[in-house]
Amino acid sequence: MQLLKEGNSAETVARMYDVSRAMLFRWQQKYDQDGPAALGTKKTPGPASRLSLTQISQLYAIITGSDPRQMQFDFGLWTRKIIRDLIRRQFGVKLSEVQEAYAKPWLLQPVPPVSGILVRLATRRMK
Repeated sequence: MQLLKEGNSAETVARMYDVSRAMLFRWQQKYDQDGPAALGTKKTPGPASRLSLTQISQLYAIITGSDPRQMQFDFGLWTRKIIRDLIRRQFGVKLSEVQEAYAKPWLLQPVPPVSGILVRLATRRMK
């Protein structure tokens, strides 16, 4: 919008940003009405979660507080498939794919079972 105020033509500014003049004038109108914040990027909301906040809280507690084997799974790491199966078993919600959205807010990283950690620590000390 500053370029227009400095006297540049709408055609020139539109070419610089690779937009139509009509789009440029829409931006100008938004800027005039609501200021620079009106032109900021806005995150588009994704689909609503299929789990309630209570269920997400319970899922977090299970994942961070137990080993999958304690929940009668055969593998000792929380994989997407195991989490998907856990969600189906615990909450009756069938997901085709567990998206990272469930783990991302918690910054969860795969962690090997404690026995693997102990073996690695013992190996390091022996060296």
